[in-house]
Amino acid sequence: MSACRVCGVLLDDLDAAICEACLANGNGGDHGVRRTYQIGCHCDPCTHANTAYSAQYRQALRTGRPPLGAHVAAPEASRARAALADLVAEGYRPAAIAARLGLRRRGLPHFRVGMTWRSLRRILRVHADWTT
Repeated sequence: MSACRVCGVLLDDLDAAICEACLANGNGGDHGVRRTYQIGCHCDPCTHANTAYSAQYRQALRTGRPPLGAHVAAPEASRARAALADLVAEGYRPAAIAARLGLRRRGLPHFRVGMTWRSLRRILRVHADWTT
């Protein structure tokens, strides 16, 4: 037995990922879009949409223009951590750095799990503005 990925009801069909009720109500999403593939539909249009997205994503990474929401690799994340440490060492208060980064909290982020390209670019921009 498997469960519907939208509502959680148990499904009789082991190959199905979305129940008929969710599909009928439109909760399963439109076919031919990546989101529907992500919640479990593997029909040809949804698979093609996911394949097209993956190809565009890999092309963006190869050209050095990854989506801003994509996670960065460890070496780039360590550059951001070093930039934050450098700003603190120069005497900038963590609350001022956090405000300049547009954070709601007054403390600096730890980025233990990961960091996005958007965060990396923002940190490096603040570092460049304040150290020149």
